[in-house]
Amino acid sequence: MIDKEQPVIERLDDLQLQAQGHEAVMPRQFTLWSLIAFAIAVSSAWLAVSSLLTTHLTFAGPVGATWVPLVSGVASMIIAAGLAELASAYPSSSGQYQYVSRHDPYHS
Repeated sequence: MIDKEQPVIERLDDLQLQAQGHEAVMPRQFTLWSLIAFAIAVSSAWLAVSSLLTTHLTFAGPVGATWVPLVSGVASMIIAAGLAELASAYPSSSGQYQYVSRHDPYHS
């Protein structure tokens, strides 16, 4: 049952779930700010950048310290976009295992 007082995004999510034959039973308790804070805490981006910056400076100099994080960030975004495509094509709770098992030519 769709509640008319829910935000529009949550109602659209509930409609998508109903179209797939599921029902939303878990409460949505994260706000936008709590999701951003959680993402930063989990990724620990500042810690990773600061620990790798000395390696970039030592082996590649200032130019490497500038370009290596940018290139690796773009590569990470490409990988994330590919995984998002797979997640939208095959929605499942088993994560990457589901995609690999469907696309592995040796174990099909």
